[in-house]
Amino acid sequence: MGIVHHAWNQSFAKVEGNKKAIAERGWAPLTYNLLDHPELQRTKNNHAVANAYKMCLLSGWMCADPAELNLDCGLAGTLMDKIVEHKVRERALNQTRCEHEEEQIQQNRELFNSCMRMTTGVAF
Repeated sequence: MGIVHHAWNQSFAKVEGNKKAIAERGWAPLTYNLLDHPELQRTKNNHAVANAYKMCLLSGWMCADPAELNLDCGLAGTLMDKIVEHKVRERALNQTRCEHEEEQIQQNRELFNSCMRMTTGVAF
């Protein structure tokens, strides 16, 4: 407890310094209220991809065609393979969980009802 007390006085108890840091970093509640202003909310739903294509066209750069990207070999290919494998495994796990969810709930109920003493190991 002494360590917490010492640390508190060295950092959190410095009210003036903390207020200054909050103001400099823009964490003040007034800044958050500005973000909720309706005029700023309208620009929140910009389509990033469409804007990127527009900026490319304005600057004279051609956008890369996804069919021309090298995703078959090298580092990019390895990363794409790992991403796809991860998504496939994640989807299979979710499907298995959904299929066995009712069985698991029933087993938990039976275990819960058959216990002589309630402990955290049984409850969770």
